[in-house]
Amino acid sequence: MSVNVVFDDKRTHDDWGLELVRFEIGPPAPVIKKIEIPGRNGALDLTEWAGQVVYEERQVKIILTGYGSYTRQSLQTGLIAAYLQGAKRKMWLPSDPGYYYYGRFEIEVSKEDHYVHEYVISGKVDPFKYETVSSLEPWEWDSFSFETGIIREYASLTVDGSMTLLIPGTRMPVVPVIIAEGPDMEVSFNGSCYPLSSGENTIYSILLKEGLNTLVFTGNGTVSVAYRGGVL
Repeated sequence: MSVNVVFDDKRTHDDWGLELVRFEIGPPAPVIKKIEIPGRNGALDLTEWAGQVVYEERQVKIILTGYGSYTRQSLQTGLIAAYLQGAKRKMWLPSDPGYYYYGRFEIEVSKEDHYVHEYVISGKVDPFKYETVSSLEPWEWDSFSFETGIIREYASLTVDGSMTLLIPGTRMPVVPVIIAEGPDMEVSFNGSCYPLSSGENTIYSILLKEGLNTLVFTGNGTVSVAYRGGVL
């Protein structure tokens, strides 16, 4: 059975006729910051000075095979390059449809013989891979993992006096967007209370981290919380 690597809405096999040979993507390297201080034993490690480790981009390499005459290969390469070369795209791997990678890609083609051609798509993507479905989008059960997936349904939640929302956070810290409808709405997080205006609210003090995060809404109306998790 042929499989696809997906770039936004294009599939390597179904749209481009390429067979997947293998893909290579490693873990992101942590950004290590150390300062040598005279008279101090060992360097001062500032890697987590902001409260968390940050990471470099991941390197991606996808090897595929195409078949056909040189003319067909040339036309095919032009179509792929027009869509992919230098562009920023979401990328889904066949082994992990519940998450996507986001980065910039390019393509190289080499001729193995008069009929077989090797295509190499390489790129740099963000260190975290993102949940395919955000908290405001309808669930896609085909891509849901019953082992690691989290069902997030944070749209149009009713607040009638008070409402508590528990959000399981992922490794990637996220500042959610809170969409409020109703008068005198407020949200509490980690002991602090913040007023909510009608419409979208981005409160940078509300940083959702790995673990269980508690938001308490007060007032009368509805709220939606836009959240998309990310893991390494």
